[in-house]
Amino acid sequence: MYTLATDQLSRTGETALLLKCRKMGYSQKSERFSDLILFLKTNGFNDAEKIQRWDALRSIRNRASHRRNQSIYPPAWAIGILETITVEINALFANE
Repeated sequence: MYTLATDQLSRTGETALLLKCRKMGYSQKSERFSDLILFLKTNGFNDAEKIQRWDALRSIRNRASHRRNQSIYPPAWAIGILETITVEINALFANE
């Protein structure tokens, strides 16, 4: 269950990032996670640590969406990732 929750919330994070980028003026056809992160970098999102987190979340989402093998995440690891994703999604929309 923890693995499934982590996989699904990583996809939710990608959608949240897309919505935030669109609010910031993103109008490209590409909705690739890496392109969204690049858009943040080039449009005033200067927190390198947060950019690194989003890139790590992209990696987690890629593993979930393009799975080669079954994954089972340890509960403590999954809970940490779930907390990080939640914090980063909330931070995207904190000033709205």
